[in-house]
Amino acid sequence: MDNTSVVQQLKDQLALKEQENQQLQAQLQHLRGWMNSLQQRARANDPHALLVARELYVGGVPEGTTEDDLCSFFNALMTCSGAQLDSGTSVVHCSITRDKGPPYAFIKLRSVQETSNALAFSGIQFRGSTLKVSRPSKYHPDWGVLLGPTSPDPTVNTSMLSIHSGSGSASPLANGGGEAPRKPSNPNRLYISGLPYNWRTQHLQGMLSPFGELKDCVVIVEKMSQKSKGYGFCEFADGAVVPGVIKALHNSLVEGRKITVKRADEDIAPSSASG
Repeated sequence: MDNTSVVQQLKDQLALKEQENQQLQAQLQHLRGWMNSLQQRARANDPHALLVARELYVGGVPEGTTEDDLCSFFNALMTCSGAQLDSGTSVVHCSITRDKGPPYAFIKLRSVQETSNALAFSGIQFRGSTLKVSRPSKYHPDWGVLLGPTSPDPTVNTSMLSIHSGSGSASPLANGGGEAPRKPSNPNRLYISGLPYNWRTQHLQGMLSPFGELKDCVVIVEKMSQKSKGYGFCEFADGAVVPGVIKALHNSLVEGRKITVKRADEDIAPSSASG
């Protein structure tokens, strides 16, 4: 078979794939239209159910935490894990209760889907405490399923976050909102922000690997466009090298951008990701 025939065969295959892709997109759009109409009808029948479906209970809140602290922390988690669907602020309201036992909070997000995605953060380490994230007791799954996804999107990436895998999904509010179990921090994990937007994971690995063996390393990208968000995470096999990495790289310039390097267990503020 000559080169001309091979090229034509490849063109035909690409054209067929494009046609199949267009058919799938049309089917997906049809299903989305049906889902939207179903959700609109459910919201019209019970507007209060929508408000409840956008709310989450957060237990184990450390003493001294403010509403702004918790909102900033969860908004940063939504961004760095890919749980955020659009730019802007995902968590729109937070209320902390302190008068009955250990503090607990309720957070409200802007959409049902982002609320479900935030369930993936149950067990997240925050200021030495493990947060318990769950639906409020007034949430009804039978109605919730009509308003949007009831569980996190499988593409939400929590692999580089300090999450206690033993945390369950049931709300501890029923037993008084007791304090969540503590978990030791991971001193080997770092958060690096301010990276050049053309960097990918291999670039970050190249910068960090001279300091020691890496167990894991990732640059966070936008879910749809796959464009870098300008920050990432890494974990070293030997925690003894971490102080040296921070000392050598924190506030250093990389392709004209000042980067931030700190332990991932420290509070992550959204502004730090902008570099």
